[in-house]
Amino acid sequence: MKSIRALFPSIMYLCLLCLYIISGLDTEPAIAFTPLKADFSTYDPNKQEIPGGDTIKVGLLEPFSGQSAAAGEISNWLLGWVVHDINSQGGIMVDGKMKKIQVIKADTATQPVVAKRALQRLILKDKVDLFVGTAGSHIAIIGNQMAEKYQKIFMNYSAYSVHLMNAQNFNRYTFRTCSNTDINAKALAYYFSKTSIRKFYILCQDYSYGQDFGASIKKALEEFVPDAEIVGEVYHPLWLKDFAPYLSKIKASGAEMIISSDWPPDSWNLMLAIDQMGMSIPVSGQFFDDPRMSQNLKNKKAGLGNTVVNFHLCNVETELNSRFNKIFHDRYKDNEKVQISWPSGVVGGVIGHFYWLFDVIQRAGTMNTEKIITTWEGDTYESFTGKLTMRKCDHQAVMDMFVSPLVSPSKWSKTGDGLGYQDHGIRIPSDIVISPCPEGLK
Repeated sequence: MKSIRALFPSIMYLCLLCLYIISGLDTEPAIAFTPLKADFSTYDPNKQEIPGGDTIKVGLLEPFSGQSAAAGEISNWLLGWVVHDINSQGGIMVDGKMKKIQVIKADTATQPVVAKRALQRLILKDKVDLFVGTAGSHIAIIGNQMAEKYQKIFMNYSAYSVHLMNAQNFNRYTFRTCSNTDINAKALAYYFSKTSIRKFYILCQDYSYGQDFGASIKKALEEFVPDAEIVGEVYHPLWLKDFAPYLSKIKASGAEMIISSDWPPDSWNLMLAIDQMGMSIPVSGQFFDDPRMSQNLKNKKAGLGNTVVNFHLCNVETELNSRFNKIFHDRYKDNEKVQISWPSGVVGGVIGHFYWLFDVIQRAGTMNTEKIITTWEGDTYESFTGKLTMRKCDHQAVMDMFVSPLVSPSKWSKTGDGLGYQDHGIRIPSDIVISPCPEGLK
């Protein structure tokens, strides 16, 4: 009996050592959050929580002043939605600690010089771990450059110029989760190949994104609609208020469809001009489903037949998208201050992409830039409307695309009887729209 008592401390030590070793076998980080789990009735984008202590600092690079300030406002709303969800669940386990996410805004005013200064403040003064953005391909290129210079992850969710991720501009710190001008153009052209529309007029903003889209749509129409006729092609200044001279030429051209890459406020002003002139020529593009615009149209024919292309539409039928639609609609259907009551194209898609970013960080289990890069390259993620894949060669997200004409009445409008999507979105598989890796990248 005496010998057993003498051995007891050693036996206990061995037991504790075994428990320690067994507990350390699971090296995977704990699952810290599940998308769409929060109580969103308490979420107010204008009164977002600023968590204290040790946080994951995310810079939001967007215009919060100037002509395109609406883009910054909506991006802050969408990022805040995801951050509210994750923070309400305790945050993310990184580097051995549970950390909440802190968003720090930086105003670009959609001007390159302003954007560069704002981004330097985010990185050097605010010490952000990574940054996301941004409206305007001419601003996103600065994000690319600064990400590489300071070795910070830059998630580009809203700048589409195909040249942003070519061999000249690509760097391993930048990841584009949205589509690009080639992808959007191919999806539209493929859709039009199944219709009788053959006369197109190209109307785009006169800067890198608009010019890239114009080149992309001409190439895509040649591939998918060889008998298409481009009856006109014009590139207008940014923030144009008077579209009447352009629309007069379009009306005289015999165009059956205007193809435009315009984004707000230009897309809004274009549709308001079509409304005021009583025109019935529809417009196709990515940003012509915005309810803040369509609900103010007075001419019943304006907007009808507009064709929307995007990497997400709320009328795409998946179980996860249906659940997301219900949560979002329940939150905003009776809110008079918010005209967007359904998670339309860019809205739903960008929310899904923010979840992807934080899911990558969660699986990496660290804020170490190199580990995040290796986790995201080649990664696949199930978003609201289907699978997303991050192509390793150029960090371009590969995804199915969706097209929908606008109809009235539509159950997807705020009131249920206004202008909105048709009942079901048209899915165009990624292998139809994706282009090969840019020349010079492997």
